[in-house]
Amino acid sequence: VVQLAWRLRGSEPRGWVPAYKYEFWRARSRAFEAMTTWRPLTVSLGLDPDGTESTALRVPHTFMDVVGWQPTVGRTFSPDDDTPGAPAVAVLGYGLWQTRFAGDPDLVGRTVEIAGSPHTVVGVLPREFSFPQEFDGRVDVLLPLQLEADPLDEREDYPLLARLAPGVDRAAAEADLARVYETFASEHPELTNGSGAAMVVSSFAEPYVGGVNGTERLGMLQVRGESPEEAQRNLEELMREVVVEIEPLPKA
Repeated sequence: VVQLAWRLRGSEPRGWVPAYKYEFWRARSRAFEAMTTWRPLTVSLGLDPDGTESTALRVPHTFMDVVGWQPTVGRTFSPDDDTPGAPAVAVLGYGLWQTRFAGDPDLVGRTVEIAGSPHTVVGVLPREFSFPQEFDGRVDVLLPLQLEADPLDEREDYPLLARLAPGVDRAAAEADLARVYETFASEHPELTNGSGAAMVVSSFAEPYVGGVNGTERLGMLQVRGESPEEAQRNLEELMREVVVEIEPLPKA
């Protein structure tokens, strides 16, 4: 699993992009099995009369494909769930399911009030699920992102996270990103303006390397569903090199 970021010439990588660029890359890249993004928030639940808020992520239907988990009960989001205006649904975290609903397996299909609106519960995350990018890894609720991508709307930016396709190495990922950037620059010169932008590929664990020892890092990698052997190989790869930069296209 890797993070993707823009790097303008002479600047540090910027790990957030407008919705349209995310959708453009997701639809056209070939080196990645899946690509996703997310938006953190806190929400109130109808069963919390004291106003306690729960941690939540708004995510597209590709999220679970990237992070590598399957629900313990029910399902994750479908493309239909991720369509703007679709009926409101939710996937609950394992801890919330246990503490608030006593682990009821029949909860799927029932309605729960979230942020003041009824949502149909479609699944429950596994006990081991963690997403260290937000809330120290603890997520109580997943909600569909239902992103609307407008090339003229750059008011909100989104992080990019992707899972490399089987057999794809860094060189192949580099070539694929350069190809997609060339297409983007050709179709939308007004959004690139000869900026010399590059795409950066970095390990998902990279933001957490500082101050974390090898054993703890191995544990974080295993949280993504990898075997100990796979996690160890990935950890060794992180120690060698974590960033690949795509050379910017020359100015016209």
